[in-house]
Amino acid sequence: MKKIEKLNITTKMLLVLIYSFVLLLIAAFIINIGNAKDETKGYGTKARDHYIQLYTKVIEIRTEPKEDELDTRKESSQSSIYTQIIQITDKEVKNIELFVSAETQDGTTIYYEETKKASSGYKGQPNTNSSYFKTSPSGLNKQNSFVSSSNSYKKTNTTPKIVYMDVYYDVVLSNSETVRNHLKYYFVPTNPEVEKFEKYENAGTLTNKNQFTVDAKSLNDYLTIKLKYTLFDQATETSSNKNDNFEITLAANENKFAEVGKYVVDSKITLFAKGKNHVTDNENYFSDYILISENFGVLVDKGNSFIKDSVKNSLTNTYLRNSNIGINYEVSELYLSISVTLNTGETIQVQEKFIITR
Repeated sequence: MKKIEKLNITTKMLLVLIYSFVLLLIAAFIINIGNAKDETKGYGTKARDHYIQLYTKVIEIRTEPKEDELDTRKESSQSSIYTQIIQITDKEVKNIELFVSAETQDGTTIYYEETKKASSGYKGQPNTNSSYFKTSPSGLNKQNSFVSSSNSYKKTNTTPKIVYMDVYYDVVLSNSETVRNHLKYYFVPTNPEVEKFEKYENAGTLTNKNQFTVDAKSLNDYLTIKLKYTLFDQATETSSNKNDNFEITLAANENKFAEVGKYVVDSKITLFAKGKNHVTDNENYFSDYILISENFGVLVDKGNSFIKDSVKNSLTNTYLRNSNIGINYEVSELYLSISVTLNTGETIQVQEKFIITR
């Protein structure tokens, strides 16, 4: 009998320990969820609300040193961000303020504010044509710069790791009441160092001066995407520069989604070019994948009934990006990634690879 009582006490203690361990695991799980939420700081991935929609374009420009600079300069990379804010309501939208902050790969944060100064050409109104809000923020670079004082190179990487956008604006309601709204949006640019390009499906070949139309049936014909490659010869008497020119054209049409009560709340459309390592990058510091264009948010669709006719005439639902990449990179492949998220929570994804032939 005593042995049974002793066994019961041991079993009870074991159960208490197991129970305590489970509680600790649950607590740790809750903390981790909290930390994950903290990373987005209350920002969301919906690039539209009842009154406005956002479209943001990120581009990369690779700069090669001139032949007489090879001893003290290496290639460098600069990223730029462009934002378009479109009114999608018949109510008046005004007094827009745009704030951008970018957490960089180096762990620093760069802030940018689009002010209402007349010199910026920004009047606090939604975009009513195909122009963009001023590029923002500056200083998004990747460099391996020569430091003369130490006769060595210093690496810096302030390319964007995650970008947060705050849009404040006034909307005039039907009763003439003016309400201040705040749209919080964030996006994560693709890091080519960790992207799994080997999983992209072979989709076709691009030859010089020929245009390729990407099959968009899986996207319910929402997007029309065209790719074009041209060998652009800039050779003159004083210059022998030659570039590969890559062009991506995007057009959106939500009609088929609308027929079944759906609409786009966010998208990510990315085009990378794969080339050879630049001769100055003897440490493989720069990726062989060069970003041509990465597009976030909601593209303009002229079928949107809330966009005024006068605005539709000056807006375009065609987005064009031209990128000149030096032939020294010998670009051989293009990688296209598409992700479209609907109001239902459904996400449609396409990842395709294209071979370049000269």
